Amino acid sequence: DGVIKLIGRTRREGDKIYAFVAPTVVPKTSLIADVRDVFNGILIDTDMLGQTLFYGRGAGKLPTAGAIVSDLTDLALHRVQPTVAPQWSDATAEQLGGADDESCRYCLIFYDAQTMPSAWPQDTQLRAIPDASATAVVTPVMTGKQLTELLSLCESAPKVYRCLAH
Repeated sequence: DGVIKLIGRTRREGDKIYAFVAPTVVPKTSLIADVRDVFNGILIDTDMLGQTLFYGRGAGKLPTAGAIVSDLTDLALHRVQPTVAPQWSDATAEQLGGADDESCRYCLIFYDAQTMPSAWPQDTQLRAIPDASATAVVTPVMTGKQLTELLSLCESAPKVYRCLAH
């Protein structure tokens, strides 16, 4: 069981860097699953600390307006010290991984079972969604290219979500 969140994610696999923003099925046990309403969260997974969640208001007109007024007040009262912006270097095209070769699980939502392929890869999970009169299909870990091939077997395109956990 999980919740759907709009997730921005980056990760390094070997010498490749993968980055995406996509609707994603997040397990209910994940720290990020409870971030709701106008709150945003940043979940960082490290070797030493494990998972750490930074959480706070970040969306909506009032928090945004409040942050702007606070910044302008600090500037007007000269409370802001000049800072040096961090220096970033651009990744080369060879370092950026594409969606076709990135691996993850996908959740496909079909509202018409007649449009689903008749054969699925091994380890695929099918679940009925009674409230939505739909079927959820959770694929095994596959590349974006394999997903495209699988979707070509569908009579109509399902809603596609990434699954956060492998």
